Amino acid sequence: MPNLTPPSRVPYCLAMVLADGTHRDPETGKITILGTFHSVHARNLPAPLDFAVYLP
Repeated sequence: MPNLTPPSRVPYCLAMVLADGTHRDPETGKITILGTFHSVHARNLPAPLDFAVYLP
């Protein structure tokens, strides 16, 4: 049976990249982040948005 003890430290996010999408090259496995942006403008909240989040 595997050891199910929790990790000693809780991981936390160092960066979050908002983008229109991502692409993983099937031959190299490299990921390309497509259409990054730094802000979102919405008239009302909650606002439905189509975007991808890539957490390295």
